[in-house]
Amino acid sequence: MRNTHNTATTSLKGLVRCKTAVKALIDETLSLSVAFDVFRTAADETGVPVDPQALEECRQMLITMNRLMYRQLSDLKHRQMLQIASRVAEREMNAIRPAGFRKAANE
Repeated sequence: MRNTHNTATTSLKGLVRCKTAVKALIDETLSLSVAFDVFRTAADETGVPVDPQALEECRQMLITMNRLMYRQLSDLKHRQMLQIASRVAEREMNAIRPAGFRKAANE
């Protein structure tokens, strides 16, 4: 598993962009889930035989995809919060350090 605490090399813009992409994936899995429900309903109402095992496996895959995407979104939010907290802490530390220490720390 990746290190979720390495905030120095991750850009906030990149995190926001990835969060947006993951949210879009989550929305797409929802749309796909609805489409499968429509298909199953149409088959049931019209009496057209469909493989119930195949539909169940597809439903399980969608559930798994959705769970994994939510986990990824949570990880991205966590990284973003850590990075923001790190920047705020660094700014606060620089504000309270004497001028000589700030210069030495930045070198």
